Amino acid sequence: MKMKTEKIIQKAALWGIALNLILSILKVLGGLEGNSLALVSDGVDSFIDVFIFVLSFFISKLIAKPPTPQYPFGYKRAEAVASKAFSFFIFFVGAQFLMTSIEKIISHSNTGELNGPLVISFAGFSILIKFLFGRWLSEKAKSNKSSLLKAAAINMQGDVLISASVILSSIIQSFLKVSYIDSICALIISIWILKTAFEIFKETSMELMDGIDDPEIYEQIFSVIERFKAVQNPHRVRLRKIGVHYSLSFDVEVDGNKTIYAGHDITKEIETALKEEIDSLVDIVIHLEPLNNYEPEESYGLNKESLPFDK
Repeated sequence: MKMKTEKIIQKAALWGIALNLILSILKVLGGLEGNSLALVSDGVDSFIDVFIFVLSFFISKLIAKPPTPQYPFGYKRAEAVASKAFSFFIFFVGAQFLMTSIEKIISHSNTGELNGPLVISFAGFSILIKFLFGRWLSEKAKSNKSSLLKAAAINMQGDVLISASVILSSIIQSFLKVSYIDSICALIISIWILKTAFEIFKETSMELMDGIDDPEIYEQIFSVIERFKAVQNPHRVRLRKIGVHYSLSFDVEVDGNKTIYAGHDITKEIETALKEEIDSLVDIVIHLEPLNNYEPEESYGLNKESLPFDK
């Protein structure tokens, strides 16, 4: 039996809290002992992940709540709201490290000789753990279509690159004996953190503004509707993403002489066909209009001529 998305998020959150807490403590202590600002930055980035996964755990419980009169579509979008909050937090931390790194590069400040072997061993251990955990998160994000798990997986992939850059900078600094190489690496890490924050912000903005960035699902919808000869001119097609699912509404034209019962049967057949074709559709509203109906004030939604649209 397939585990619900909320339960998977909770499981991922608990593992994320434990793993990142251990790694953050090891890397901060290792960075201080080994005189590496880059490794300390890497450790703080892991500590940020602890807070992210703590929030993810509580959000997973919220999105499992049923709809209420105040929130008739349920709480699924809390996932997108949380992801956007993460992006602001990640951006703030990245900006702080960016400024610290620039200051150290300009001042050529150095806290002592870099302990290359120590730094490399701590960063290497982090790469192994983050790579394995990131792969697991990525698989679960795809199978459950979860933006929260996807954001966490992207973050883990970024952490692998961050730790790899720490190792590279340690090797270069050990050979060249140039103290500011470590600070340059910390600068690169901070830029990566800012990039991650922007990507998460952009993706969640699309969902919260009822945007759909992939026209293929619209093409599938029109393709299914066109199978039914009893209806014509599907228009005002509107999709709303609600967590991992979609809510759909659209208008179609039918013979105005048909009875309400006949019209109801047609809409039920279309609804069933759409849900069979697109399993992420959970809420469908179909409005029937008489043939050749024209309402110039209609402005929302798409018709077939609107496709394809630019992402």
